[in-house]
Amino acid sequence: MSGTPVPNKPAQLELPLGLPLPFYKPSGDLFDASKDCTLPLSKEANFMKLEGTLTETERKLWLALVHFSFDDMEVGNSGRIFQTHISKVVHLFRELGDSETGKNGSSWLIKSAKKLGKCQIVWDTPREEGFETLLVGLRYNPDTGNLFWQFGHYLTILLLNNKVFGRVNVHLTIGLSGKYAVSLYSLLTTIVNRKDHKITVALDELRECFNVGDKLKDWRDFNKKALEPALAELSKKKEQVGFVCQHRTISTGRKITAIEFTAIPNDKAVKVLERTSRKDPLANLTPSAGFGEHPSFAEKDLKQFQNYCARWGLGYTTELYAWWDGVKQKGEPLKSPAAHFMGFLKSRAAKGEVRAIRKRREEPQLFDELV
Repeated sequence: MSGTPVPNKPAQLELPLGLPLPFYKPSGDLFDASKDCTLPLSKEANFMKLEGTLTETERKLWLALVHFSFDDMEVGNSGRIFQTHISKVVHLFRELGDSETGKNGSSWLIKSAKKLGKCQIVWDTPREEGFETLLVGLRYNPDTGNLFWQFGHYLTILLLNNKVFGRVNVHLTIGLSGKYAVSLYSLLTTIVNRKDHKITVALDELRECFNVGDKLKDWRDFNKKALEPALAELSKKKEQVGFVCQHRTISTGRKITAIEFTAIPNDKAVKVLERTSRKDPLANLTPSAGFGEHPSFAEKDLKQFQNYCARWGLGYTTELYAWWDGVKQKGEPLKSPAAHFMGFLKSRAAKGEVRAIRKRREEPQLFDELV
């Protein structure tokens, strides 16, 4: 067959679109625990979807390594090796009060790094989808104490392309003790500076973010053992966290399918809560709710309260603070705080407004969670 031969053209390497420099940079010195140390983590890295399971200690270690490396990361130099002394990392975690690492010398760090090397982060955006391990490799020399590690090319792009980001306080994160508080805090940092301060997360996506795997499949178990404890810990550290969090469940029929979170900066929280209270006469929250100490209950009573709230669609944290705020305003001593609180819950559940709202289809439940 005659004709002009078509020259062989070399295959062109298709690189990810728009190779970025970082839009925002970290602040602070990782190893100076006396000052804030923040990391502008991209939305995809903040809202992690993982193939593999991680403990919160492993997530904390990854954040620390990323912060230390960030200023020297380059898209065209993905083979860059980062280095520090292992004692500096171990000392930092001890100083900031991480309960899991303080007892185990430095062995926990190598064990955690191995898990990071096996776990993949997966992202799926309108422009691309991909995956890569959280750590390409790590090497440790026990004689010198030197620690070396590398991040992959595609993860480097994901981290540096942080035009949409949440600024994570790395020191605060290391000091969190709750199993799921780290994941929730990281997620909420992405919305605290938005105009509406809101994000709606499908329940399945939130389970992925919390990395619960096949555990806590029932909503009541997930709420009681994962979400409520995480919210409670962020509440205790609200001054360091920097924002107040609300959440409400969204139902399709009788099934809870999503959670709407609102994260309001502390300096705006009182005004926003006042405005919300005026709009929703059933909110039953005052600006001071959630900012005072309430009585502690016996474990048996606590489980009973949480089960009752889950059954009636009430938010335990919200109801607790609303009840305690009313008690403080009346100023009357309580003979039995547990019995008084149960009576409060029963009166809330008996209201016709609650029953009416729970019958609505594809409508958010009424009660916001205030942390």
